[in-house]
Amino acid sequence: MVHQEELNMYDNQSTIGLKYRAEAGRIVIYNSIGSKIAELNLQYATERIYSDAWFGFVTEEEFKEVMSGAYLDYFIKSKCIKKVCNTLNMEGGMNDETSNWFNQDIFPKLCAAGMQYNALVIPEDIFAQQTIEDFEANLGNDFGRLFPTFEKALFWLRNSR
Repeated sequence: MVHQEELNMYDNQSTIGLKYRAEAGRIVIYNSIGSKIAELNLQYATERIYSDAWFGFVTEEEFKEVMSGAYLDYFIKSKCIKKVCNTLNMEGGMNDETSNWFNQDIFPKLCAAGMQYNALVIPEDIFAQQTIEDFEANLGNDFGRLFPTFEKALFWLRNSR
């Protein structure tokens, strides 16, 4: 269970005005104008699956702050070995610098924390699709898969051993 008191430190540390809220067992992240940009969901943690979802346009700065802070912290605390990233409702793309940063900084930390399986739900937005496909291609890992729906990604993770 996530408590709001735990999340207040992320509010206080944010240099770009992100707000982190505990809502129904999820961490919901809002940008400085109040739009939801991400959810970190521990609902499937008993199955050792960490779930996140991204919404709308997310700036590189927002993405980096979330990934290097609450995202990574809660993945490590969860002790999950499987991860599903739902980008179905994400819009827009990320630049090469952000993609390289994720691949060289965040992804190795997720692996060091125990991640063995990585499922990505492909977004509907064509620019976001290109970003996700670039992330996956640049990683060169053999434990990640792309899926058209969250349900198919979750099914694959539940059956991965």
